[in-house]
Amino acid sequence: MAFANIPKLEQNGNVEVLQRIAGRKRDKDAPRAMDALGRIGGEEAALALLTLSSSEDIRVWQRAQEVLRRFSDPSAVPALTRALRSPDYARAVTALYALRSIGGPEALEAILASLGDERLSPEALLCLSGRSENAVAEALSRFLDDLLQRLEGAQEGSRAQIFALGLSRRTLAALGAMGTPIAMQALQAFLRTKENAPQRLRREGARAVLSLGLPGWQIFAGYVGERLRDEARIGLLLTEAADDAPFELLLQNMEGEAAEALAETLLGCLITLGEASRPRIIGLIGRLDLPAAREKLLEWFVREKAPAREAAYLLARDVALRPRLVLELVALVHDGDQAQRLRAGGLIQALHEDGAIADEGALLVKAVLGEEGEPTDYRYVGPE
Repeated sequence: MAFANIPKLEQNGNVEVLQRIAGRKRDKDAPRAMDALGRIGGEEAALALLTLSSSEDIRVWQRAQEVLRRFSDPSAVPALTRALRSPDYARAVTALYALRSIGGPEALEAILASLGDERLSPEALLCLSGRSENAVAEALSRFLDDLLQRLEGAQEGSRAQIFALGLSRRTLAALGAMGTPIAMQALQAFLRTKENAPQRLRREGARAVLSLGLPGWQIFAGYVGERLRDEARIGLLLTEAADDAPFELLLQNMEGEAAEALAETLLGCLITLGEASRPRIIGLIGRLDLPAAREKLLEWFVREKAPAREAAYLLARDVALRPRLVLELVALVHDGDQAQRLRAGGLIQALHEDGAIADEGALLVKAVLGEEGEPTDYRYVGPE
């Protein structure tokens, strides 16, 4: 068969002979025979390639899978759909990707049905990437609900939990990538109705919504605005928003009791969230421009031993609070440990250099310089 007439066999549609040639090890005509099967198309050729895709020879099954992933003959859809039920995993997965390559309503229906097969659901999800049909969004929404139900009954750390959690995150990301009205509705429903879902999923859902741009920001602003005292909702927005655009929508016409409620929740988030969120939280408190909120911010600042430069600058702009801020920073230099003295003294120096505080506070502390001329500590030099 080294001199097999591949073009003639292809012209005659001789699938059986081409399959034998394609499956032979070290036959130089094997790749050409495989490609010929792909061009012939139809059920018979698709089944031949599926059989070759289960070969133990890596050169054979890799080539067969490559050809099937470029398959384009719709007449092969019924055979490929049946192959999804094969106990041979490689055969079933290859059929799935062939269906994606062919496309069309029948192929899509078979792929969507594979979401219900635990073996194939991860690959089916990949095959649906980039699709925007309503049927896909609806199927992904149902699939997500099913996964969340599985998570509720799964044992912590079990394979079932890990599997369902991973697929849930990928499904949320897929819905976000679609950006269609039905996909957005599914994400909105997830945020509102699955507040007891694992935090990793909540964060993935938040990112998926925020990735939608303005429509997603509007969804999230509305979601947060419903319960301004809910630290979990505000915290999601603070940690997952890539920039401040969603907050601009949230802060529109924010005044009165609503502004007070948001300020109180933001102050709570200063305690519960990490340092990375502090600049954004403090900036938002400043935007709300509420004296009571700044008062509580100063209380937090003192209690936590001057942890945030942004807070010091915001408080220094408040004429009523500025003297207390300076007094507390000086007291920290007087009574604090070295790390606290260095932090408080550095803030006093920076605020003075920037004209945010008067000379009096700066004259009460003095930097202790190291060998390279950088402050290594600060000491109190005022009256006792």
